Amino acid sequence: MSIRKKMNKGIRLISNGMRAPFASIGKMMMKLFHISLCPSKVLHRRVRARTVVFILLYYILGLYLNFLYTFPYFIAFSAMFIFLWFATRLAELVFMRSMDEICAETVSLRPFTKANYIYMMKCKKSPLNIFVPAAVTLLFTSGGLSMFGALEMNLTTIWMLTIFVAVVYISILGYLQYVYLMIYIVKAANSNERFGFNGNGLFSLEEIDWLAKLTKLSHLYRNVFFTAGILYISAFAMFCFLPGVNAHINSMFFYILWSMIFLAIVVTFPVVSIIEFNCIKKLVESLKCSYVHELSVIPVEDTGNSILSGTNILLKNIFLNLLLQGRGYPIRSRVSSCYAYVSSLINLAGAAITILEFSGFSVIGT
Repeated sequence: MSIRKKMNKGIRLISNGMRAPFASIGKMMMKLFHISLCPSKVLHRRVRARTVVFILLYYILGLYLNFLYTFPYFIAFSAMFIFLWFATRLAELVFMRSMDEICAETVSLRPFTKANYIYMMKCKKSPLNIFVPAAVTLLFTSGGLSMFGALEMNLTTIWMLTIFVAVVYISILGYLQYVYLMIYIVKAANSNERFGFNGNGLFSLEEIDWLAKLTKLSHLYRNVFFTAGILYISAFAMFCFLPGVNAHINSMFFYILWSMIFLAIVVTFPVVSIIEFNCIKKLVESLKCSYVHELSVIPVEDTGNSILSGTNILLKNIFLNLLLQGRGYPIRSRVSSCYAYVSSLINLAGAAITILEFSGFSVIGT
């Protein structure tokens, strides 16, 4: 082999070696987007395991890049974003599985006819599931880029932007599911149809499977997204005010993004939670009324034995009393309720402190 050919071969090897790390980073970023945009593919156990491994490898890559090009408060930002990714993804997977089961179990119940139709045909297949997350993600990304102060565009910044985009996208998708769940519960609770008595002797609300699943799903989304609200407010406040970032808080996007965070998290989350709670209580009352009505119209068989007939009447009255005295909400958790109240106050306080800091009133201190 001639010296010229050897030199050309060496140049190609060096060139390929220099391109390889960037190609690997690009593939990993595309993989992250693919996982985020296709939640149904994460349902399989083997795929879930590979997803966890991939996220860990992606985080290790971020640590390595941060060693080369330092990003301010890298550990804090990356920890919050990765936690948000796992928490919202878990909630969305539980939502898809639970809603399919709930719809299957309530398909024969008249009050759920309209609710099931709206969810299956309108919500589940809505183009909003693509356009709204994409639009909000684009707005937050472009707004964040326009507010960059001391941050430099390097591989670590690109790594952080990639995971930020993926997290915001799936968070907004989960936010839509939270709203869909509220619509589903509201439609079922406000139906004028009556529940039919199934004759299986289910007089305890705790034994009604679909009601328990619906309540647990509401609690899960409330806890997950109240926590997500705390982390988003904390992350954006860090981005705006911590030294080392020096974001341009006089930018128009500062007002736009904080207004969206305030409305979507501080205001909407508690409102949706209260609506779901009241509508589930209304569903319970509707169930009680339907069961009481069905029991009251069931004739007591005349056996010719006064004692036996009297016993049947007594049992019927006992069942009616049990229904009327049963609790008005299927699952009550003081810990979950306290956490919802506390997280709402934290979100409100975080937003208020940020507004005061921007207005010139030092709350955090220098």
